[in-house]
Amino acid sequence: MSLGRVLAAGVVGGAAGSVAMLPLFRGAKWAGITREMPPYRVVDRAAAVAAQSAEAGGQVEEEQRTVAMITSHTLYGVLGGVFYALIQDELELPAAIAGPTFGLALWAAGYLGWMPATGVLPEPWDQEAGDALTPVAAHLIFGLTLGVVERQIRG
Repeated sequence: MSLGRVLAAGVVGGAAGSVAMLPLFRGAKWAGITREMPPYRVVDRAAAVAAQSAEAGGQVEEEQRTVAMITSHTLYGVLGGVFYALIQDELELPAAIAGPTFGLALWAAGYLGWMPATGVLPEPWDQEAGDALTPVAAHLIFGLTLGVVERQIRG
């Protein structure tokens, strides 16, 4: 398969997976399971960490916060989708297994890896149960959506 088609499958699959997570995030917030939608928590803490290191600060307007959340969350999903598509191009695993497994790996890389390491979020075991578990479920949804959409585009 052409590299262009593989990349397109990853981009579209990653974007679709990112969008598919949002209803779960909104529902968990609405139901009181989480204090804030996880992508907003990440944006808010990343902005706070950046402000501390730059000795700058100030409130971010709600519109800017929403744009930052949507942009960063979708871009992260697209990059993950491209990486997934490149792996799948070589391995060709069943999408229903590979997608959710990849989603969990992406969750682990962020929530057990770079976010605690950079001070953006604490480790999951240092968070409220809903704040820790909602992203796990959302990344399973991301991975399943990514796997199915990527497979459909790939043909």
